[in-house]
Amino acid sequence: MHCVANGDPSKPLLLLLHGFPEFWVVAIDMRGYGDTDKPAGIERYRMVHLVDDVRQAILALGYTRCHLVGHDVGGAVAWSLAAARPAMVDRLVLLNAPHPLAYHTCLRSTRSQFFRAWHLFFFQLPRLPEWLVGRQDLAALADSLTGKSQGVKRGAVCSDELEAYKFMFSAPGALTGPINYFRASLRYPDDKFELEGRRRPPIGQPTLLVFGCRDRFVTETAARLSGRYCRPGRFTYRPVPGGSHWLQQDCPDLVNRLLLEHLLPANGRPPALLSESDE
Repeated sequence: MHCVANGDPSKPLLLLLHGFPEFWVVAIDMRGYGDTDKPAGIERYRMVHLVDDVRQAILALGYTRCHLVGHDVGGAVAWSLAAARPAMVDRLVLLNAPHPLAYHTCLRSTRSQFFRAWHLFFFQLPRLPEWLVGRQDLAALADSLTGKSQGVKRGAVCSDELEAYKFMFSAPGALTGPINYFRASLRYPDDKFELEGRRRPPIGQPTLLVFGCRDRFVTETAARLSGRYCRPGRFTYRPVPGGSHWLQQDCPDLVNRLLLEHLLPANGRPPALLSESDE
């Protein structure tokens, strides 16, 4: 697993999990992305494997626990690790990433979420998604990031950053791993309800969900519903009216401020670790 680290290794670990199509954050490139291994087969992208990858990454970095930040599909993994391994996650932050069960509920019950998830169904096809996304110098990928209808604010992603995405995803087979996340999510629906052989418990960690309301892929209903899957008093929701799905690119200063407010208490010290009763 490829990762990039910065800061004082004696301090608490802040781990970032990216979404699609992002591939490089200060922490790790997840399975199938960047310089991390790209195993073949849809089953290898089930949630149980993605969660275990992050668990092993935390231990390999020399830690037993961390503060966890996840965006998009990285957010689904973050929610899942916090549920499956509560002792490893102190505080949780999600960026445009509703709880998997909240998303599943809205996908089945609301037309708005169903139609916004067109890519989820399209990605179930074999080979065709890779061909269409990869053609014309990855024009579809570029449009998802910078297009007027669904992308970030004008100028939030520069041409050099866009070229970096194109360089990484233009390698042979580079699109299949990321698309397999979506294939596995529908092929193995029980993964939304169970983790490591048991029902998903409610989230006990202090949890912040920041949601860009201009998201063209996820409804705000799913974001708000996520609090239902957290213990009382543990969930904070922060809507950002002008933010897109890529909120961290749209509003970096705001996102950073909200992260710091959530991760650091008023005295500026790291939050206390979860007690056994919190787990």
